[in-house]
Amino acid sequence: MGVDSAVYAFVDDFVDEGVAEVTERLARQGFSAIALAAVYHAARDLLPHNPRRAVAQRAEGAHYFPPDTALYRGELRPAAAARPLLPDVAAELGAAGLSWHAWTVYLHNGRLAADRPDLAVTNAFGDSYETDLCPSSDEVGEYTVALTADVARLRPALILAESLHHAGFSHGAHHERAFVQVSPTADFLLSLCFCAACRSRVAGGVDVDALAARVRDVVRAELRRPTAAAGGPDRAELAQRCGRELLDYLAVRESTTAALVARCAAAARERGVGFGFIDQAGALKGYATGEPAGVASGDDAWRLGVDPRAVAASVDAYVALAYARAPERVASDVASYADACAATPLRCVLRHGGPDFTTPAELRQKVNAARENGAAAVDFYHYGLMPLSGLDVAAAAIGS
Repeated sequence: MGVDSAVYAFVDDFVDEGVAEVTERLARQGFSAIALAAVYHAARDLLPHNPRRAVAQRAEGAHYFPPDTALYRGELRPAAAARPLLPDVAAELGAAGLSWHAWTVYLHNGRLAADRPDLAVTNAFGDSYETDLCPSSDEVGEYTVALTADVARLRPALILAESLHHAGFSHGAHHERAFVQVSPTADFLLSLCFCAACRSRVAGGVDVDALAARVRDVVRAELRRPTAAAGGPDRAELAQRCGRELLDYLAVRESTTAALVARCAAAARERGVGFGFIDQAGALKGYATGEPAGVASGDDAWRLGVDPRAVAASVDAYVALAYARAPERVASDVASYADACAATPLRCVLRHGGPDFTTPAELRQKVNAARENGAAAVDFYHYGLMPLSGLDVAAAAIGS
């Protein structure tokens, strides 16, 4: 095998097709690990090669293993999926010599956010987003540490933490509707949280009420534009329009994320399990089209309250999502993280189908571009959602 490479998958992908059959195929193709969803958000997925069904409906915030409820001491409580069979699948993987990673969604949990809207992201208008918990809350922090300890009981080689940062506005619930164009600036400002916990973390020198009022004014002005301006948002322009206090607010978001990630990483290591952080900036930019625009993803991570260097310092793996058609874009996105992750293994996730996939030759070029620009591993998303023909191409690319 030429490259350390994991495939992202759901437990149902194995159960529906046959755990032994899928495991044997992935091992034969040369993949070194499987990133199994341990906790996931609601979704309705089209399954192109599942032998039992064409569409899967995934429950909100479901644990795909029996949770240890004694670990959760607050009101944020886990809920098991209808088929919590992850331990069975993980055991089969281990028997076949495959490592497994626990792909765990942390704060993008509509069930918990709806139960506790006081802990959910709240924009400058006071609107609560009952799709995401806010990382600034102490109670949310305790939940994330408990969740880490719960997943670590399963003994994965690595916990892959998704949505352990501030949320992006455009990735929310279902059937979102916007019949006016939402500029990148409005999209970002609508993602800023002004909940009580976020407000309390800002130093006394920041007039948060005044800052929120300026943010509201800019959002309203952006939504009145007949066409959305391209590019951005740029921090300097945001500070000019919303006031320089916004930069202090953004710095607090980044320090909050870094501290929370460090706590979870420590909780995993105490139990002998590695901890990886998934940076979703690449998905924010390229998920829908495979054509991310503007600066490289690592230079835009601040939009999610992420300072890659600060986060990388406390984790065992840093995961960059390179959702792009062009090998040149994959190269620049991976390179934008490489320096910050100099002492931490950098994993790059590519898609072997969907809007990113063009030709086998181009996928090989993207694998090479990721490796040449600092990626220690190249992973693929997603077994059940993409055609098997694409997985064959991915296997050939990592073995070449």
